[in-house]
Amino acid sequence: LSVGLTPYADSTFNRRSFPLKTLEYLAAGIPVVTSGAVPLAGLDPRFVRTAATPDAFAVATVEALAPVDREEVRRSVASLDWSRRAEELLEIIECRRS
Repeated sequence: LSVGLTPYADSTFNRRSFPLKTLEYLAAGIPVVTSGAVPLAGLDPRFVRTAATPDAFAVATVEALAPVDREEVRRSVASLDWSRRAEELLEIIECRRS
């Protein structure tokens, strides 16, 4: 797989959702093209392209085929990995117990 595609429809649900599919692609070292309907704050724009129209989506997909360092793509979302999220949750629980 060379490029991950997340062409979500622009809806209230999608605008308020966390883009898990986009994160899964990035964690696999794959750059992404998305419609931008989901929040992308904190994601590296070198590896996540957005497009608002079908034509722009096609152009962005071709551009995303450029070679990337897959390890660098993976590192860009390392702090969002499930193990790290579990650690943060356990830290919050521990603070509440103290």
